[in-house]
Amino acid sequence: MNIKTVLGADINDGQAYYYQGVLADPTHRFSETDLNQTDLKRTSVLSETTLNYAKTLGKNDVSAVAGVEFQNFYIKGTAITGTNVPLTVPLNYSYLNTADVTTKLRDETVSRRSVFGRVNYAYDNRYLASISARRDGDSRFGANNRYKVFPAFSLGWNVHNESFYHSDLLTDLKLRFSRGSLGTTSFLGSYSALSLLLAQPTIFGTGFLIPSNVSNPDLTWQSNTETNYGVNLGFLGNRFTFGVDYYTSQIENMLINQSVSEVLGTPSIVLNRGDVKSSGIEFEFGAAVINKGGLHWDLSGNLSTVKKEITSLGDLTSLPFVVYGGPAGRGPQFRNYVGGRGW
Repeated sequence: MNIKTVLGADINDGQAYYYQGVLADPTHRFSETDLNQTDLKRTSVLSETTLNYAKTLGKNDVSAVAGVEFQNFYIKGTAITGTNVPLTVPLNYSYLNTADVTTKLRDETVSRRSVFGRVNYAYDNRYLASISARRDGDSRFGANNRYKVFPAFSLGWNVHNESFYHSDLLTDLKLRFSRGSLGTTSFLGSYSALSLLLAQPTIFGTGFLIPSNVSNPDLTWQSNTETNYGVNLGFLGNRFTFGVDYYTSQIENMLINQSVSEVLGTPSIVLNRGDVKSSGIEFEFGAAVINKGGLHWDLSGNLSTVKKEITSLGDLTSLPFVVYGGPAGRGPQFRNYVGGRGW
C-alpha cells in the first residue's frame, strides 16, 4: 500500500493588440477604426492524492486505488477597446475621446472537487473485472446540482488461457464488455448558472442595469453513458492482431443555449435540454511485417462507423438553423431537430 500526492500548476499570461486605421476602410470612416488591447492571465492549480493497494493470493490478483482531487481555475484580465482613432497622432488611448474608450475587467474563479475509486480483479489471468466510481463537483453548475456520481465497470475473458483451448493459428482470443458514464461542463462559462448585471454606460457613468443571464440553480452536468462489446483476436503468436467493438452512447441533459424572450434581458439562457444517442462499430488491426535482427516493421490501421440521432430537445422540436460561410449567408446549413440523424 502506498500514498502519493501530485501538485501542479499552469500559468498562461498573454497580451493581444489590434489596430485598424481609417485607411483600412474603403470609405475612410473613423467610426470603423479600432485600437484594442487585451491582457489576460489564466492560472490553474491542481492537487491529487491517491492511495494504492495491490495483493496477490494464489491465482487471485486484486488492486485498488482511491483518491481525492482539487482543482481551481483563475482568470484575470482587462480589455480596452477604442474607436474613432485619429490618424495623425501616436497610437495612445490618451488621444481618444473618453466616450470612445471602453474598459472591461475580468475576474473569474472556477473550483472542481472530485472523489474517486477503482477496484480491479483477475483470476489466473483468465477472468477480469473492474469497477469504479467518481463523484465530481463543479462551481459552474447550479447550487442544487453541482455534484454527481459517475460509475463504470468492465468484464473480460481471456479464452486463450483456458485449459481446454489449444490453437496454433488463433493464439489470442479475448471477449470484453464495459459500461460507464462521464460528465462534462461543455461550453459553460464560469458563472453561467448565475444572473449577473451587465455593465452599461450611462450619463452618470457606468451603470449595472440589465442582467446578462437568467439564474438557473438546477443547471447540472451533461452526462454520456457508453456501452461497449468487444473481441480481440491474435494470429500466429500475435504476429497479426484484429479487434472489433460495437458501442452505444447515450448523452443526457445536454447543455444548450435556448432562445428566450429578450424581455428577460438576454436573448438566450443555458439549460439542460436534450438527449442524443449514437452507435457504431470500430475495427482495428495490426501486423508485425518484419521482425528480424534489428529490423522491425509494424503496420496498424483502424476504421470506425457512427450513427447519431437527437431523441429529445426538452420542450423544443428543433434548434435555430445555423448557416456557415458562403456569399450572402448561402453557405452550408446545419439543422438540429428531434429525430435528426448524423452519419
